Amino acid sequence: MKYFFVFFSLLLLPFTLKAEELDNSKIYNFYQTSCPHCHDAINYMNEKYPNLEMKLINIRQSRENFELLLKCAKKFNIGNNLGTPLICMGDNYIMGWSEEQQKQFDEYVKDFIK
Repeated sequence: MKYFFVFFSLLLLPFTLKAEELDNSKIYNFYQTSCPHCHDAINYMNEKYPNLEMKLINIRQSRENFELLLKCAKKFNIGNNLGTPLICMGDNYIMGWSEEQQKQFDEYVKDFIK
């Protein structure tokens, strides 16, 4: 996980958040292109849930994307220990990606499958 980049960016970014609001009916997957765990998570989700609607948000692509990540972190009181992938799913979140997070995702995603 890329904790250093995110923590360092938190210090530099003013907290005047203007990004869109988080919608509890959507899945937000915050990632970085250089993060192998992020790609593992995306590949897993695409293979196991090919029709799942999910917003993929590259946090380095724009300031608005990073600000939305901060809104998710604030919603769940994650604090300074923020990393990617960060997946916000209604009232739940998953940070990082391993077998344990896969199981959590499989459980949480049930509420989003149509």
